[in-house]
Amino acid sequence: DKTKIIHFNDGFRFLGATFSNDRDYTEFSTERSPIYPPSDKFHKSPILLRTLYVQEQGCILTKTDQRFVIRKKKDVLMEVPAIKVDQIIILGNSSITTYAMKLALRKGISITLLSKKGDYCGTIERGNSGNVELHRIQFNHLMDRDFCLRVSKEIVKAKIHNQKVLLRRHSQKIENVDQELRLMDSLLKKIENSNNVDQIRGLEGMASSHYFKAFKYLLRNSFGFENRVKRPPTDPINCLLSFGYTLLFQNVYAFIKIHGLNPYIGYFHAIRDKHPSLASDLIEEFRTPIIDSLILYVVNSQILKEADFDYGGENRMCLLTESARKTFIKHFEDKMNSKITHPHTGISGNYRKCIDLQVQEMLRYIKGEQDIYRPMVTRY
Repeated sequence: DKTKIIHFNDGFRFLGATFSNDRDYTEFSTERSPIYPPSDKFHKSPILLRTLYVQEQGCILTKTDQRFVIRKKKDVLMEVPAIKVDQIIILGNSSITTYAMKLALRKGISITLLSKKGDYCGTIERGNSGNVELHRIQFNHLMDRDFCLRVSKEIVKAKIHNQKVLLRRHSQKIENVDQELRLMDSLLKKIENSNNVDQIRGLEGMASSHYFKAFKYLLRNSFGFENRVKRPPTDPINCLLSFGYTLLFQNVYAFIKIHGLNPYIGYFHAIRDKHPSLASDLIEEFRTPIIDSLILYVVNSQILKEADFDYGGENRMCLLTESARKTFIKHFEDKMNSKITHPHTGISGNYRKCIDLQVQEMLRYIKGEQDIYRPMVTRY
């Protein structure tokens, strides 16, 4: 495998650099099915997590040589070298050929399947990427009550802190918001004094309820939003929250896998079959600064309006239209690639880099290289 002949159009890596006949990632961007590379202006990292979205309904992802090709009937919508893709997300009624799937698996590219409404269906990935000794350490910590309690407190305190920051930045002394903030403060004190993870879970749920009651007052158009409703989302805001959290979750999950951790062994969320609880743990501190703030932006800027949502089924489930979903994904990627300084390291990067660094933070805590997990908190 050390020596092989490859076409320049397919791209290759040499001495840490990527060479391709394509001058820029944006040449692969189309309105219908873009690939979103993270910006590398602010940091250097071998982990980019460049995402290829296949979201035009009725498309099929195929491959030609070492390139992915998105087709719809006889039309080619996009071609991109496999070397420029780190993960693939396929939404709704789109498909992938066996040949394209094999190419992705050989390159270590995960394939995530989401329903048209954004629900997670599953992930196709290579099964030989694991660190047995590290996973053993993860399992052993599950039996350590103090370990689980410490990390659970830090995760929940950071989540509530970030929620409070968002409310204070946008509320401008709205009385109803101030009342919910005071209630969240009292719950933070109870969490600090708690000695039981189950109790912390209950307090976190109460804090989130207060947060979303205040969140609606930050929206110029609440679209009937009153509080968080997950399954099914009953209004446009809950629809955006659910879809946004799903996209964010896949990014957190991918970085956990990259660093060799078992995503199903977490310490705050309860362990259960088919649930990546560590990904659920690590997403908490990022929900508000990434997704909630993004929703405020696209709604208050009228980028998404009431006409961008449909209602269907007996339970009147709210769904994004196809064009609105593409718009939201574009702004999600813009948010993920926006410049930010990581608080613990001082590294100037983007939100994907911060997720990467937080997974490494958890890794060091699990391995006993530091005494506490330091979550990412936003500044007032």
